[in-house]
Amino acid sequence: MLQTRVQEWVERWKAEARAEGLAEGKAEGKAEGKAEGKAEGKAEGKAEGETEGKANMLLRQLKRRFGALSSQIELSVRVADRDQLDEWSEQLIDGKPLSEIFNCDPLH
Repeated sequence: MLQTRVQEWVERWKAEARAEGLAEGKAEGKAEGKAEGKAEGKAEGKAEGETEGKANMLLRQLKRRFGALSSQIELSVRVADRDQLDEWSEQLIDGKPLSEIFNCDPLH
């Protein structure tokens, strides 16, 4: 009888330990997932902000050098990725004409 009772306690403790471990594991996984999502979102937001800043600076520089820009060029700059913005910025610094930087007729 004592042996049966001890066996029942052991089984109950194992079940409780499993349940507790499962609950802790779920909580840890949820916290880690939330932290990863937050970090990922922050990094994406930072990258988008940097790209937008580069686009704004390039537009200011282009307008200062060439005057009014066509809506097509402005749109191209606004939707460009960071690598393309860097390329256009370097071409501007190299003194290339607007038509060569954007491969287009600058008036249209």
